[in-house]
Amino acid sequence: MQPGSAAGPAQAVEKEQGTRVADGVRMFLAGGTAGAVARTVTAPADRLKLLFQVQAMASSGVSAKAYTSLRQAALKVFR
Repeated sequence: MQPGSAAGPAQAVEKEQGTRVADGVRMFLAGGTAGAVARTVTAPADRLKLLFQVQAMASSGVSAKAYTSLRQAALKVFR
């Protein structure tokens, strides 16, 4: 507390609790943003993995040579 200020100990506690709440909200938003970015970045790789796994199944209805390389599959997914 600064000299000459009229703030008492109760006001200092309220200010500290308000800062804690703001920090909690900030951390929550940061975590949510990080999760959304991570999921967005990894989704195409998960899609490629799934395509290669399904291709190996006989009953998938896809020819065995549908995806011959990772590059070719990635180009097909991104188009």
